[in-house]
Amino acid sequence: MQKKLPHLLRKVSYPALALTFALATGGLAAHWGWRFFGPRGMAPLPELTASANVDLATASRLFGGPLASSSPNAERLHISGWLIGAKGGFAILTLPDGRQAPATVGHEVLPGLKVEAVDQDGLLLRQGQQQRRIAPPEGSKPPSLTTAP
Repeated sequence: MQKKLPHLLRKVSYPALALTFALATGGLAAHWGWRFFGPRGMAPLPELTASANVDLATASRLFGGPLASSSPNAERLHISGWLIGAKGGFAILTLPDGRQAPATVGHEVLPGLKVEAVDQDGLLLRQGQQQRRIAPPEGSKPPSLTTAP
């Protein structure tokens, strides 16, 4: 005994009905998959308040300004030893905390303090737009790496 389908369903083919069902199922799966596994909502940002205890020297480092906090430390650097070669030099610096560190051209000795040159006159350092020279100890001359003919 064959049941008669309602008049509307008799005109719809089964493949079209299956396609509609598949699209609806896929849409629901995508929606709920995105809800469960998608990115979470953004947390609210904290309220910004003006603070009077802003350290301008630290903030100026963000924009390439000179380091006011490392200036006194740069004054206390001294050369422990150095070597001059045909292609540049190499120096050993004693840092303000007592440690020794190598210094070659382009090397950053302290934050914001880079070595510009190592020569017989000592060490030339750049801090922002300022240049500073550290003289070698009195009466010392660097050994040379150049070979005699």
